[in-house]
Amino acid sequence: MRRPASTGVAPRSNEVAVTPSPQVEIRPVAQADEADWRALWRGYLDYYQTALPEDVYATTFARLLAGGPKEFRGLIALQEGRPVGLVHFLFHRSSWAAEEVCYLQDLFTLPQARGAGVARALIKAVYQAADAAGCPQVYWFTQDFNATARRLYNRIGVLTPFVRYNRPAPFVTPASLPGVTIRAVRTADEVDWRALWQGYLTFYETALPEATTAATFARLLSDDPDEMRGLVAEVDGRVVGLVHHVAHRTCWKVEKVCYLQDLFTRPDTRGRGVARALVGAVYAQADAAGTPGVYWLTQGFNTTARRLYDRIGVLTPFIEYDRPQ
Repeated sequence: MRRPASTGVAPRSNEVAVTPSPQVEIRPVAQADEADWRALWRGYLDYYQTALPEDVYATTFARLLAGGPKEFRGLIALQEGRPVGLVHFLFHRSSWAAEEVCYLQDLFTLPQARGAGVARALIKAVYQAADAAGCPQVYWFTQDFNATARRLYNRIGVLTPFVRYNRPAPFVTPASLPGVTIRAVRTADEVDWRALWQGYLTFYETALPEATTAATFARLLSDDPDEMRGLVAEVDGRVVGLVHHVAHRTCWKVEKVCYLQDLFTRPDTRGRGVARALVGAVYAQADAAGTPGVYWLTQGFNTTARRLYDRIGVLTPFIEYDRPQ
C-alpha cells in the first residue's frame, strides 16, 4: 500500500542528473558495462543465494539499455573509474498516487567498497531520478535480518509497518465460491467502488485528494495493460469487495510480476470467502497474462487479514522502506 504523494513535483524526464563526486561517480549503465554489470549482478544474486538462467541476465541487461518508459533503469557506481556498485529501479502505476511511484528493486556494492558512501550515492541518485520523473515516492524491500544495509536505510529511508507475501509455488489458485461473483470494475460501479475505497483508506487512517481517487477509478476502466486492474466482488447482487493489481517489470524474471496492491471487503460480509475469492481471481488473471508471480503487502499487525494470507500466500523475510516525505 502506498502513501499519498507530495505535490508540486517537476515534469518527467528520461535523463538522470547526478552531481559528480570526487569519491563516487554515478552514471547510467552503458553497453560497454555488460561484463562489469554481470559481475556485480552475480555478486548480488549470490548474496541472496539465487541463480538465474542466462536468458534473464541477457533480457535484464537489454531492458536496462532500452530506455522505454515502462522498463527498468540502471545506474552504476565507480570509484577511480572502477565499477563498484549498481542499482536498478522502475516507475509503475499506483492507486494511491496520481503520478507513478518508483520501485528501487536492486542495490549492490562490492564488499571492499562498502563504508565509502557508494550505496548512499546510488540511492540518492534514484531519489534524484524520481524527482526528475515527477514521481517522488520511492520504496524498496530488504531482508529483515540484513543489518548491514538497514543501518544505511534507517538513515535515508523510513521503515514501514508492512510485511510482504508472495503467491506460493507451485502456484495454487483458490477455487471459486458459491454465491460470490467476481468481475471487472465497470463505470456503473463508481458509487459502490468509492464507498469501498473510502472504507479501505479509513482502515489505513489515510485521506487522498479527490484528484487521486478520480484518476484511480479512471485507470481501472482503461484497456492499457500497464494500468491498474480492478475487480469487485458481488454477493446477492451487492458489491461488497474490491481488489486492485498492476503488472510490472522485474529484473529477476523475463515475464512481468503482479503486484496486488489493494484488497478490501465490507466488514459485514467477512468470513464468507469474499477476500479469498478476490485473491483467487487475481491469481487467475495473472496466469492468463503470463505473469504468475504475485506479491502483496500488509500491515504486520493486521492479524485478521494475515490469517487468510498465511493460508493462500507465503510470508517472506522482506520488509519495506519508503523515501522520507
